[in-house]
Amino acid sequence: MRGRAEITALYLKMFDSGRGVEIGFKVVDELVGSDYALFVGRETGSYLVREGSRVPLAIRTTRFFRHADGVWRQYHHHGSIDDPNALARYQEAVRG
Repeated sequence: MRGRAEITALYLKMFDSGRGVEIGFKVVDELVGSDYALFVGRETGSYLVREGSRVPLAIRTTRFFRHADGVWRQYHHHGSIDDPNALARYQEAVRG
């Protein structure tokens, strides 16, 4: 994903899906300069399925931020769920 609008739309859809998505981010590596920051890490969490049980999430992720006009903004996010079946189930649950 690139750009604030795409990233914002993803998070709004994900967290407003009614699936009780919970995600935490652990930084594995970082590269930080005066006007940029790149974080590589793991997101772990879970979401609810219709039956009410929680399904675990494990996502490899990168995030790129830029500092301009006195504000830090996220400009890029990439997340990968390695297991194709887990990815398909998650996409189906969040999309409704």
